[in-house]
Amino acid sequence: MAAYYSDLIANPSDNTALGVAYKASVGVSHARTRTSIARATGLFLTTDIVRMISLRSGDRLLSLELATDGACTAGAVDVGLYLAGEAHSGAVADADLFASAMVVSTETDLLDCFVESTTLDGVDRGRTLWEIATLGGGTNYTEDPFLLFDIVIIPSTSLTVAAGELTLKAVYTAGD
Repeated sequence: MAAYYSDLIANPSDNTALGVAYKASVGVSHARTRTSIARATGLFLTTDIVRMISLRSGDRLLSLELATDGACTAGAVDVGLYLAGEAHSGAVADADLFASAMVVSTETDLLDCFVESTTLDGVDRGRTLWEIATLGGGTNYTEDPFLLFDIVIIPSTSLTVAAGELTLKAVYTAGD
Protein backbone atom coordinates (compact mmCIF):
# COMPACT_ATOMS: atom_id res chain seq x y z
CA MET A 1 0.00 0.00 0.00
CA ALA A 2 1.47 3.36 -1.06
CA ALA A 3 1.35 6.46 1.10
CA TYR A 4 0.61 9.87 -0.42
CA TYR A 5 0.81 13.30 1.21
CA SER A 6 -1.00 16.61 0.68
CA ASP A 7 0.71 19.93 0.10
CA LEU A 8 0.37 20.67 3.83
CA ILE A 9 2.59 17.72 4.77
CA ALA A 10 4.97 17.15 1.86
CA ASN A 11 6.49 19.18 -0.91
CA PRO A 12 3.80 19.49 -3.63
CA SER A 13 6.29 18.47 -6.34
CA ASP A 14 6.57 14.98 -4.80
CA ASN A 15 3.48 13.80 -2.93
CA THR A 16 4.97 10.36 -2.22
CA ALA A 17 7.90 11.43 -0.03
CA LEU A 18 8.01 13.46 3.13
CA GLY A 19 10.32 16.46 2.86
CA VAL A 20 12.24 16.77 6.11
CA ALA A 21 12.94 20.47 5.62
CA TYR A 22 9.65 21.25 3.86
CA LYS A 23 7.27 23.70 5.52
CA ALA A 24 4.03 24.79 3.89
CA SER A 25 3.66 28.54 3.41
CA VAL A 26 1.45 30.48 5.77
CA GLY A 27 -0.96 31.05 2.87
CA VAL A 28 -1.65 27.31 2.91
CA SER A 29 -1.08 26.25 6.49
CA HIS A 30 -2.73 28.06 9.43
CA ALA A 31 -3.89 30.90 7.20
CA ARG A 32 -6.54 33.41 8.20
CA THR A 33 -9.52 33.67 5.91
CA ARG A 34 -10.22 37.19 4.72
CA THR A 35 -13.28 38.65 3.03
CA SER A 36 -13.55 41.64 0.71
CA ILE A 37 -16.95 43.01 -0.28
CA ALA A 38 -17.27 45.68 -2.96
CA ARG A 39 -20.32 47.51 -4.29
CA ALA A 40 -20.77 49.55 -7.43
CA THR A 41 -23.88 51.35 -8.62
CA GLY A 42 -24.39 52.62 -12.14
CA LEU A 43 -25.90 52.34 -15.55
CA PHE A 44 -22.90 50.47 -16.92
CA LEU A 45 -22.32 49.95 -20.65
CA THR A 46 -20.44 47.23 -22.53
CA THR A 47 -17.52 49.67 -22.92
CA ASP A 48 -17.12 50.02 -19.12
CA ILE A 49 -14.76 48.16 -16.81
CA VAL A 50 -15.82 48.19 -13.16
CA ARG A 51 -12.79 47.39 -11.00
CA MET A 52 -14.18 45.86 -7.83
CA ILE A 53 -11.58 44.11 -5.64
CA SER A 54 -7.78 44.17 -5.60
CA LEU A 55 -5.83 41.10 -4.47
CA ARG A 56 -2.16 40.17 -4.50
CA SER A 57 -0.94 37.51 -6.90
CA GLY A 58 0.00 35.27 -3.95
CA ASP A 59 -3.47 35.40 -2.37
CA ARG A 60 -5.47 32.16 -2.50
CA LEU A 61 -9.01 32.70 -3.76
CA LEU A 62 -11.56 30.40 -2.08
CA SER A 63 -14.85 31.81 -3.34
CA LEU A 64 -16.25 34.62 -5.43
CA GLU A 65 -19.93 35.57 -5.27
CA LEU A 66 -22.07 38.16 -7.07
CA ALA A 67 -25.30 39.75 -5.85
CA THR A 68 -27.57 42.21 -7.69
CA ASP A 69 -30.45 44.41 -6.58
CA GLY A 70 -32.56 43.73 -9.70
CA ALA A 71 -33.06 47.43 -10.51
CA CYS A 72 -31.97 46.98 -14.15
CA THR A 73 -34.59 45.73 -16.59
CA ALA A 74 -31.93 44.05 -18.73
CA GLY A 75 -28.26 43.31 -18.60
CA ALA A 76 -25.59 40.69 -18.10
CA VAL A 77 -22.02 40.85 -16.87
CA ASP A 78 -18.70 39.06 -17.16
CA VAL A 79 -16.48 38.74 -14.10
CA GLY A 80 -12.80 38.66 -14.91
CA LEU A 81 -9.25 39.47 -13.90
CA TYR A 82 -7.10 42.46 -14.85
CA LEU A 83 -3.66 43.53 -13.76
CA ALA A 84 -4.04 46.46 -11.39
CA GLY A 85 -1.21 48.44 -12.95
CA GLU A 86 -0.62 52.09 -12.10
CA ALA A 87 -3.77 53.78 -10.80
CA HIS A 88 -5.78 50.59 -11.50
CA SER A 89 -5.41 50.97 -15.25
CA GLY A 90 -3.66 47.67 -15.99
CA ALA A 91 -4.20 45.31 -18.89
CA VAL A 92 -6.62 42.41 -19.09
CA ALA A 93 -5.49 39.01 -17.82
CA ASP A 94 -8.80 37.28 -18.67
CA ALA A 95 -12.01 39.32 -19.09
CA ASP A 96 -14.43 36.48 -18.28
CA LEU A 97 -12.27 34.14 -16.24
CA PHE A 98 -14.85 33.67 -13.48
CA ALA A 99 -18.23 34.37 -15.08
CA SER A 100 -19.60 34.94 -18.55
CA ALA A 101 -22.89 36.71 -19.29
CA MET A 102 -24.40 36.41 -15.78
CA VAL A 103 -27.87 37.97 -15.84
CA VAL A 104 -28.22 40.95 -13.48
CA SER A 105 -31.79 42.05 -14.32
CA THR A 106 -33.30 40.09 -11.43
CA GLU A 107 -32.47 40.38 -7.76
CA THR A 108 -29.99 37.73 -6.68
CA ASP A 109 -28.36 36.86 -3.40
CA LEU A 110 -24.65 36.01 -3.67
CA LEU A 111 -24.46 33.59 -6.58
CA ASP A 112 -21.23 31.61 -6.90
CA CYS A 113 -19.40 33.00 -9.91
CA PHE A 114 -16.01 31.35 -9.30
CA VAL A 115 -16.79 28.47 -11.66
CA GLU A 116 -19.63 29.96 -13.74
CA SER A 117 -17.62 30.43 -16.94
CA THR A 118 -16.35 26.79 -16.78
CA THR A 119 -12.72 27.89 -17.21
CA LEU A 120 -12.19 26.98 -13.54
CA ASP A 121 -13.70 24.18 -11.49
CA GLY A 122 -13.99 23.30 -7.84
CA VAL A 123 -10.45 21.94 -7.48
CA ASP A 124 -9.12 25.38 -8.46
CA ARG A 125 -10.47 26.93 -5.26
CA GLY A 126 -7.56 27.80 -3.00
CA ARG A 127 -5.04 28.22 -5.81
CA THR A 128 -3.02 31.41 -5.84
CA LEU A 129 -4.32 34.21 -8.02
CA TRP A 130 -1.32 33.98 -10.34
CA GLU A 131 -2.04 30.25 -10.85
CA ILE A 132 -5.69 31.04 -11.56
CA ALA A 133 -4.64 33.74 -14.04
CA THR A 134 -2.46 31.20 -15.85
CA LEU A 135 -5.32 28.68 -16.01
CA GLY A 136 -7.38 31.37 -17.72
CA GLY A 137 -4.88 31.51 -20.53
CA GLY A 138 -4.34 35.25 -20.48
CA THR A 139 -0.94 34.88 -18.82
CA ASN A 140 1.73 32.23 -18.51
CA TYR A 141 3.28 32.61 -15.07
CA THR A 142 5.53 29.84 -13.76
CA GLU A 143 6.03 31.49 -10.38
CA ASP A 144 4.53 34.30 -8.33
CA PRO A 145 5.13 37.59 -10.20
CA PHE A 146 4.35 39.64 -7.04
CA LEU A 147 1.74 41.76 -8.80
CA LEU A 148 -1.60 43.24 -7.82
CA PHE A 149 -4.70 42.01 -9.68
CA ASP A 150 -8.16 43.58 -9.91
CA ILE A 151 -11.28 41.43 -10.06
CA VAL A 152 -13.53 43.28 -12.48
CA ILE A 153 -17.10 43.32 -13.72
CA ILE A 154 -17.64 44.08 -17.40
CA PRO A 155 -21.17 44.29 -18.83
CA SER A 156 -21.57 41.82 -21.68
CA THR A 157 -24.89 43.52 -22.44
CA SER A 158 -25.54 47.06 -21.24
CA LEU A 159 -27.51 47.55 -18.04
CA THR A 160 -30.75 49.38 -18.90
CA VAL A 161 -33.33 51.78 -17.47
CA ALA A 162 -32.19 52.12 -13.86
CA ALA A 163 -28.78 52.20 -12.22
CA GLY A 164 -28.34 48.82 -10.59
CA GLU A 165 -26.18 47.89 -7.63
CA LEU A 166 -23.69 45.05 -8.02
CA THR A 167 -22.04 43.46 -5.00
CA LEU A 168 -18.99 41.21 -5.30
CA LYS A 169 -17.71 39.16 -2.35
CA ALA A 170 -14.31 37.47 -2.40
CA VAL A 171 -13.17 35.06 0.32
CA TYR A 172 -9.43 34.38 0.27
CA THR A 173 -6.34 33.75 2.34
CA ALA A 174 -3.54 36.26 2.06
CA GLY A 175 -0.25 35.03 0.75
CA ASP A 176 1.80 36.98 3.27
